[in-house]
Amino acid sequence: MACGTGYSSPIAWEDRVFLLHRIGDEERVSCLNANTGESVWDQRYPTTFVCGSHYSNGPYSTPATDGTSLFTLGAQGQLRCWALADGSLMWSRDLQEEFQVPSGIFGVGHSPLIWNGLLILNVGGTTADSGIIAFDCLNGAIVWQTTAHGAAFATPRPARIHGRDWLFVLHREGLSLLNPLTGEEHWCLAFQPTIPDSANAVTPLVSGDVVMISAWGLGSKALQIDPAGGYSELWSSRRNLVSQYTPLLAIGGSVLGVHALDNSLRCVDLQSGDIRWRWKSELGNAKAISIGNRVVLFGEYGHLGLIMSNTERLVELCVAPEPLLGAGERCYSAPAYAAGRLYLRSESELLCLDLAGP
Repeated sequence: MACGTGYSSPIAWEDRVFLLHRIGDEERVSCLNANTGESVWDQRYPTTFVCGSHYSNGPYSTPATDGTSLFTLGAQGQLRCWALADGSLMWSRDLQEEFQVPSGIFGVGHSPLIWNGLLILNVGGTTADSGIIAFDCLNGAIVWQTTAHGAAFATPRPARIHGRDWLFVLHREGLSLLNPLTGEEHWCLAFQPTIPDSANAVTPLVSGDVVMISAWGLGSKALQIDPAGGYSELWSSRRNLVSQYTPLLAIGGSVLGVHALDNSLRCVDLQSGDIRWRWKSELGNAKAISIGNRVVLFGEYGHLGLIMSNTERLVELCVAPEPLLGAGERCYSAPAYAAGRLYLRSESELLCLDLAGP
């Protein structure tokens, strides 16, 4: 079915699919019937954002839901809470205006995180303590706000390690570890791209007590978290895996990611950073999700690939010879999977595939 522009990924909840996209000078929030694709409700609001580069004018942020409300974040920092059932607006905040967020050439690109009734965002404001803010999901009130860190395109990552709840935020200047209940910053590790107009754009990966980060111009780094919340560096490499705008995927004791320098899919050992295998294909800068013992790859030009979740060697199952959608467009949105259905989008089409079979 037809859809608007942007790199926001679709999300599914029960028998509904939600998409944040743009048509003309409006950003739209669409709720669809997962069985038929028919519209259940549709909301919209104006936008004037223009990307300062050759990429899409957005939106870029992926919505989040707690089963009662849907939270969206527009390219100009329009934070909205919608009732899941009928799309009525529950509350809203203009983050750019309220917290004086600098207007970057790529706009607002991080996604909101829901954690224990909090909506946590790397706002990146210039007003006092508006780097990272937790809002009350029910009414949008500020629960805590902390740091002066700038915004990135990575989403905050919660983790329970050694019996304690932590929050990892890869912001503009580096990686911070916070107490998600209070916002107290435990430490901050410098990890800032030095290339002009580059940004941290990969959500931290957490597997067990190890957190891994990656960025253009910096490569990758893995840290082991101790029971007190401190860290020791396991490894750092500028060559083995450089991921940018593509998610990292943990499989066993390894990590899959697209190496931005040659668009090869690479499997690296999480403990050592050593490359286990690499694969160059027509999928290019693909987005990967794990489904059972397989990994589905949605290629940069609309092709679909399938490999086994094998960390010892590459087991390629298939790559579609023709794009499933896109018609030459770049497909930068991650796929979504729920209830046996795979959802894919370009900047003009939304596609649902039934993987469950008869």
